[in-house]
Amino acid sequence: MPPPRLILCDGLPGSGKTTTTQQLWLHLEACGERARWWFEHELDHPVLSFGEAREAMQAGPVEYRRALTKAHDGWAALARGLREPGDTVLLEGTLFQATLGTQLLMDLSRAEIATHFDRTCELLAPVAPVLIHLRPADVAEALRVTCARRGAWFWDFLQGEFAATPRGRRLGRSDPAAILDYFRERREWSDELTARFPGRVFVHDNADADWPRQGRAISDFLGVPPIVPPPRPANAEELTGRFCAATGDEWRIVADDTGLRLVGENAPRLLPHGPDRFVIEGLCVELAFERDAGGAIAAIRCAGSLPDLPPRWTKA
Repeated sequence: MPPPRLILCDGLPGSGKTTTTQQLWLHLEACGERARWWFEHELDHPVLSFGEAREAMQAGPVEYRRALTKAHDGWAALARGLREPGDTVLLEGTLFQATLGTQLLMDLSRAEIATHFDRTCELLAPVAPVLIHLRPADVAEALRVTCARRGAWFWDFLQGEFAATPRGRRLGRSDPAAILDYFRERREWSDELTARFPGRVFVHDNADADWPRQGRAISDFLGVPPIVPPPRPANAEELTGRFCAATGDEWRIVADDTGLRLVGENAPRLLPHGPDRFVIEGLCVELAFERDAGGAIAAIRCAGSLPDLPPRWTKA
């Protein structure tokens, strides 16, 4: 059975929506399906990127509502395209994080939030979308784990962002209790809106971090072959080393028992995407290793719709 044409994945920050959607995209391609994953921060996002929503929010209510109208235009165009044969489209963080999350920070009324969501559902219903909702039972614990994993910068980021929003200004505070109340309300809203979603829904709590179990459950839900971990490249050691961009930035790639990783914060894996080709875990960035005339690794060609991404990294 072919997969659904439109797969949406959403949840709170740190729920794993990006890595889950990326893994599913790679899995569908490995199964011979045509698929297109849109990262929530891509510059040419077809609906509403998180960055667009954030900038519109900072510009004020008039510009923000224009962004919401643009999002409906994007959903409509996407749905029209999906009525013709083509790729399965995967979006993460668009339905709830970029939209609902910022609507709550903008202090929009319940009626306005519900009306916007219902219109989105009307636009998507003809293409039978599915929703993977990564929903924590304990919001406080989920937020604690996410902040601990990402580091002190993330909590500082949350507080600074929250304080600058209409909600934060109305409250006059951005302390842990205020931020936790916001995320709890966001989950409650997500529950309410999920019940109105016009397609099949899979709700999952991954607080146990049992990723194989989550993968099996998602595979069963979508009716696709079981998701399996990517194989370790046979030539992993050959691809390791230091690679430098013209900007002065540097990547160091190392090999471990599972494959390749970038040295640095969170040490993201490099996930195979073809011979000598990889994607960075959690990012829409593809790396293609280039060889010199003698067959030795000489550089990495880098592609991705992200700002300030150097296109080529030479082996040091």
